[in-house]
Amino acid sequence: MQAVVKTGGIPILLPIVEEEDNIRAMLDNIDGLLMSGGGGLSSQFANREILPGLAEQSPVRHEFDVQLVKLA
Repeated sequence: MQAVVKTGGIPILLPIVEEEDNIRAMLDNIDGLLMSGGGGLSSQFANREILPGLAEQSPVRHEFDVQLVKLA
């Protein structure tokens, strides 16, 4: 967030929502999108070895992130 402020932007944290219309409305009100990342993908999304110490990402958060990027 500090990097966004230092470059003249205003960081806005987007809440996790499921409705596509709400995601589109949020995207209509921003000029850019910086994804913060998160934990490892749930085993339901990727068949990969879990790295030690890496917490599994919330499936709800993962689905939101995927939908957000697709719509952006």
